[in-house]
Amino acid sequence: MTDRIRPLLLGYIREAVLGSERLASAQTRLEAFAHDEGFALGTVFIDRRHSLPGAFDALMQEIRRGDEAWGIVIPDVGHLNEANYRVMNAGRHDYTSTTVLVANAIASSRLP
Repeated sequence: MTDRIRPLLLGYIREAVLGSERLASAQTRLEAFAHDEGFALGTVFIDRRHSLPGAFDALMQEIRRGDEAWGIVIPDVGHLNEANYRVMNAGRHDYTSTTVLVANAIASSRLP
């Protein structure tokens, strides 16, 4: 175990795009990715299938609130839709230092 403080990642999952993967499995994948890459995983914001979408908005409010989170981690690129990208681009001045990491089962990558 290391004594150094790990940078914080916030998670985001859209339950509707999980396909056959279970929500718990997707959360575990985010946790494992964060740990393996030297991060601590904070709150995982989940947009559920049968509820009003709002988790992404809550995630963006958390990012805007302070500089605690180093970035966002998602299970794969399908979890961010066109509306999410528009929100991030419209508020680019609020999110200029936010990095989105993809905890893909095959490989991880950074989104441009």
